[in-house]
Amino acid sequence: MAKVKGYLLSNFTKSFLTLFLPFFMVVSIIYVLKISNLSYKTNLDFKDFLTLFIFVLPYIFFATIPLTFLGAVINTLSKLSEENELIAIFALGYSPLKILFYFFGVGVLFSALLIIVTLFILPIADQKMRNFESKKIYEAKLRILPKKLSQSFGKHHIFIEENINGEFKNITMFTNQDKNYLQILFANSGSFEKENKRSYLNLNSGTLYRYKDENFQI
Repeated sequence: MAKVKGYLLSNFTKSFLTLFLPFFMVVSIIYVLKISNLSYKTNLDFKDFLTLFIFVLPYIFFATIPLTFLGAVINTLSKLSEENELIAIFALGYSPLKILFYFFGVGVLFSALLIIVTLFILPIADQKMRNFESKKIYEAKLRILPKKLSQSFGKHHIFIEENINGEFKNITMFTNQDKNYLQILFANSGSFEKENKRSYLNLNSGTLYRYKDENFQI
């Protein structure tokens, strides 16, 4: 009896491992494409990309394991049937219901694993992933590239000539809220500062030109 169970387990394990990798790759590609979409918006480096992929691993396993288990059971029974090994197992006193009950026991173990993933791992991974995405999107909004036009900072358009370790040089900011209000600001230097979880642009040695209601001010 133990040898029959071991034989069934051996065949099931081979089928499971054979199917798991293709299913894992397919589901991984789907999530990699989703991560790539975020990478396009925020310019993620390889380390950030790998961090996000680790966060989505529980989702990949959650989608892959049930499909692989079902496919492995079908493939195992089909292979045993084709090679007439099921007949030999039946001759040893194993009924079809008993064989299915054995696979049912394996399924219960996988179900318990998925329940643990669902109740404990997925919520943590989801929260960390959302926080990481929010952080990267926030950082992307604060990323100002040198000598690039049409960059926005809030309601302002900004242009810088240099960015030396976070220190901006020769800054130009233009604001056009409506036709009766225009302002342009020139500053020698500036940098992003944080206060109470909010960021602002601290400018040095600047001159502001403002046009409002047909009046020009400096």
